[in-house]
Amino acid sequence: EVASIPGYSIRESDKTRTITVNPGDTQTITMFNDPWQTVTLQKYADNGRKTPLQGVTFLLTDGSGAPIGGGSGEYETDRNGQIKITVPVGTVIQAKEIKTVPGYTLNTEVQTLTVQASGNFLAVGGAGTSGAAVVSSGSGTGTNQMTFLDKALGKLELIKMDADRSTKRLSCARFEIRRVSDQGLVKTVTTDRDGRVVIELDAGDYYAVEVEAPASYKLDDTPTYFTIEDGRTTPVRVKNKAISGIEIRKIDAATGDGIYGASFLIYDANNKVVAQVSTDDRGYARVEVEAGRYRLRELECQGYVVDSQLKDITVEYGKITVVEWKNEPITGQIMVTKYAAETNAVTGQTAGSPLEGATFEIVNPRNLAVVAHITTDARGIAASSPLPLGRYLVREVSGPKFWQVSDQTFDVTLEFAGQIVKLSAYDKPAQLGVVLTKTGIKEVLAGNKMAYTFTIANTSNVPLDSFYFHDKIPYDVTNAAALTTGTYNQRMNYRILYKTNMSEYRVLASNLLTTNNYAFQLSGLSLMAGEVVTDIFFDFGTVPAGFQSVTKPTLTVSVSPTAANGYQVINRADAGGQYGGTWETANAGWITVVRNLTPVKKIPLPKTGY
Repeated sequence: EVASIPGYSIRESDKTRTITVNPGDTQTITMFNDPWQTVTLQKYADNGRKTPLQGVTFLLTDGSGAPIGGGSGEYETDRNGQIKITVPVGTVIQAKEIKTVPGYTLNTEVQTLTVQASGNFLAVGGAGTSGAAVVSSGSGTGTNQMTFLDKALGKLELIKMDADRSTKRLSCARFEIRRVSDQGLVKTVTTDRDGRVVIELDAGDYYAVEVEAPASYKLDDTPTYFTIEDGRTTPVRVKNKAISGIEIRKIDAATGDGIYGASFLIYDANNKVVAQVSTDDRGYARVEVEAGRYRLRELECQGYVVDSQLKDITVEYGKITVVEWKNEPITGQIMVTKYAAETNAVTGQTAGSPLEGATFEIVNPRNLAVVAHITTDARGIAASSPLPLGRYLVREVSGPKFWQVSDQTFDVTLEFAGQIVKLSAYDKPAQLGVVLTKTGIKEVLAGNKMAYTFTIANTSNVPLDSFYFHDKIPYDVTNAAALTTGTYNQRMNYRILYKTNMSEYRVLASNLLTTNNYAFQLSGLSLMAGEVVTDIFFDFGTVPAGFQSVTKPTLTVSVSPTAANGYQVINRADAGGQYGGTWETANAGWITVVRNLTPVKKIPLPKTGY
């Protein structure tokens, strides 16, 4: 027999028959075919009740590894937890679970089954608990079957509780769940309104560590270890202690501002000192204590009348008791008079003249907080409002227009009530100056390149804002080829922009460092046909007095080969900056003569006179 009908397969033992035909004989040959067999793959939950699992995916392949059924070979269990396929007798089927349903572990066992004819079958399973192959045989009604069991995942039930009130559950506690083996993060979870979170985990050893505590509770980042077993729920309880404490707010009775550095003693109900605290730069002092009754005593409040009245308070469990405490200041004043140190050629003010518009800041040196700003009037006088006694630093932060800001800092101490400390300060005139020089070559051959070199400096004795350097490229006969930035004597960042005949300024490079020398190829920019670079602009921002180039910046251009002999290439540049809204600039230029030695073709003149 060489071929069977659909649904049947040739029986190997019956495939070939040998007969002898004698004269006058009629020989009858009976050939048996085996019907294709239905193979059932059964999927159960390993919970003792054999609950069918729907939606589990298996990969079925034959002995050569080819998919069963001609497709991908992937099949999914139905509502009865079954996959049924019909295949020829003798087919070797390998079944591998590749995806299970949520809440269950993937069964990695691979089962192999050789499909038998009706009446008997032989199934060879994967490795059993002993590591040996599992072989089963028996009789049936033509149905071959493989059975897989999936174990339910283990669960973690994490409960967050108040350490002192065991019936109180805590929400909004955030935990990281990590593996013990490699400390790898498995999941981050947060307790719900019932202080509880439940998650499924593979069997293994884990630990939970708190990374965010509920409001008003102390963070406990001690790891809590636990073990997860398949099909079981592991309860883990973690406790937090509530934060109870005292917050003192020390306030200036006159201004309402917080007072820095006031110190206090805190006694418990037995008059035992439990803490000493001092206020921060905003006038707050905080301390954690157990619930109970306490007494507060002020020790020191520099520049203020110390309040010797004791305060009794009660701290409740899990709450912060706030105490607002005002003190009357013992005050003095600081007065500064600003004078001209020299005659100012711009304003005409002579040496010793009072200067209006100088602003000073008064700083508390203990916390560097600015407590006041004062500005001189037409008499050159600036006076503070009453200040609590103590030590202060006074320094000028902005000067009158066309006057330098003094770098002098006054160290002042107000020692007694009503004291006025008088200070005299002097400003020198602001002198503005910008230097820009430019050099190149005097003659150039048409078609060649030439370079310009620049020197840039702020020769003012004050900083200049919006400081820039700009070069205008003579693009009628030259093309920008390359640029080097040069270096400068002050470390700062700046940027370079360029402009074309078809666009406004674009950024060539930003966040450049003045102490580095950068090179840019301008001929390699992505420009349109007919578009050329016309301007280069260095944007330095604010530069200090004395800012200048060290390594000179250079600009290289290519001269057109068709430039006329004797043509003058004029290159112009400018630089400058602002001080007090006034611009100080400088200009520079350079002229280069083009030499074009290409002979002029002579055109013969027509003959005349005939």
